[in-house]
Amino acid sequence: MANHDYDKIDPESILAYAKRLVGHALREFIPSSIDSDAAAKSVKGRFGQLIERYYFGISNNSESVPDFKEAGVELKTTPIRKLKDGSYAPKERLVLSMIDYGRIVHERWETSHFLSKNELILLIMYLY
Repeated sequence: MANHDYDKIDPESILAYAKRLVGHALREFIPSSIDSDAAAKSVKGRFGQLIERYYFGISNNSESVPDFKEAGVELKTTPIRKLKDGSYAPKERLVLSMIDYGRIVHERWETSHFLSKNELILLIMYLY
C-alpha cells in the first residue's frame, strides 16, 4: 500500500512519486481484498480510478478541475499492448476531455475549460 509521500501542491513532487510505479504491478498498491486484475478490467477507466484512490490517495470524482487541484496536474492513464513483433501500441484512444458543443463556441483557447484542466498532464501508461 502506498503512503502518498508527495507534496500535493508541487508538480515535480507528484512526478517523482509517480515514477516509483515503474516496474511495479497495480496489485502491489491496492488492498488484497480487491482482485486488482478483475477490478482494473471490469470498467473502462477503472485502472485510473484504482491508481488515483490507492496509489495517490485521491478521491475519484468527475469534477471539471485537474485531479491534483493545488498543483494543476491532471492524471491520465492509458493501456498499451505488446505486438507480435515486440513493439508497443496503444490499446485504445486516450480521451482528454469531452466537448460541450454548446459552450465551446463561446470559449477562448487561453481561458478554455480544456486548457484549464489539461494544461499539465501526468500520463501513466501501463501494459495491458
